[in-house]
Amino acid sequence: MNNTEDYNKIENELSNETITVDEMDEVELVVLRPTDIGYVVMVNDKHKGLLHYNEVFIELFVGEKLLGFVKSIKEDNKLDIVLGRAGFAKVEDEAGKVIELLKQHKGFLPFHDKSLPDDIYAFFGMSKKTFKMTIGNLYKKKLISIASDGITLLK
Repeated sequence: MNNTEDYNKIENELSNETITVDEMDEVELVVLRPTDIGYVVMVNDKHKGLLHYNEVFIELFVGEKLLGFVKSIKEDNKLDIVLGRAGFAKVEDEAGKVIELLKQHKGFLPFHDKSLPDDIYAFFGMSKKTFKMTIGNLYKKKLISIASDGITLLK
């Protein structure tokens, strides 16, 4: 049996008849296959869920294991899944990345809330929404300053 057959067999054994997760729960994922609208994933070794392409900012591979959370549970028990940790926990995770990148670039990065989403994703590997929430959090903690030309690490 090849990998595709293995993952098809796994997918056929998953059940969403009785859901054992709630919205916003952190879940373990395994990518099973790409579809026209996203990736079918195994959720907590029990259920099938969908990661929509417009919410995935990295390249994924069949068999890859990831952490995600349940975005929504549809009436028919279909699970919409998003990568990473839910809500503010994700911002906390990304804050360390931004601080480290600032340190690597002599305390300044030419990114701000008007930067293009594609530029933010290419450099930071996160969505513009997450970037804005992260730098807002760092600003409130007085770890960075924000100007029209970028962000600066405060010492």
